[in-house]
Amino acid sequence: MLEIKNKVIIWGVDGFNTLSLLRALGQGNLDILFLIKGKGEFAFKSKYCTNYVETNSVKEGYKFLLDNFQNEEYKPIIFTSGDDIMVFIDQHKSELEKHFVIPGTLSQGCLEKYTDKNEMTTLANELGITCPKSVKVIKGASIEAVEYPCLIKPAHEKIGHYNEFKFKKCNSKKKLENTLNYVRSDSEFIVQEFIPQKEELLIYGCRMWDDSTVIAGAIIHDRMAS
Repeated sequence: MLEIKNKVIIWGVDGFNTLSLLRALGQGNLDILFLIKGKGEFAFKSKYCTNYVETNSVKEGYKFLLDNFQNEEYKPIIFTSGDDIMVFIDQHKSELEKHFVIPGTLSQGCLEKYTDKNEMTTLANELGITCPKSVKVIKGASIEAVEYPCLIKPAHEKIGHYNEFKFKKCNSKKKLENTLNYVRSDSEFIVQEFIPQKEELLIYGCRMWDDSTVIAGAIIHDRMAS
């Protein structure tokens, strides 16, 4: 097995995604720090979590990183599963990459666009990828083009902005209108046609610096919305 001397920092909220990272990376006998945005709930209780730090915000986590890991012999590797932290890392790429191995693109400032589900869908369509019919929606916008049933999801995560829900299935125009009545005016959503399936395929992969693409694996699991 390849020996990795770098400390591994999992930075995110204590949730299912970070628990998965802890389980996956924890089996590799790595030196892992779980940097929690917020309070520890259940992932930090995993047997693979041997060291964790709680912080109140992304900015506090950022300060903790710079205060404690600027002089490591091997740059710590940062993993995150949250779009808001990913965008923050990208916005501070020039400072963080001096001291850490970080995910992102070659150019700073791109990820806020690429993590927006409306932008993602537009780009995918331009590249010839088949996508569900999609409509960008904000509170008060026309929903006449929407077909039912549909799924409504927040378009993105932004620092300091709490998304009202992860997703909702709406079987009628009335249900979608009722959902939009209770969201904030500065929230943005993507509404997509609902494709009835029992299972979903989740693919994990990344683009390497040499432009090669590595698919680490895939998971087939029961669909959450049905």
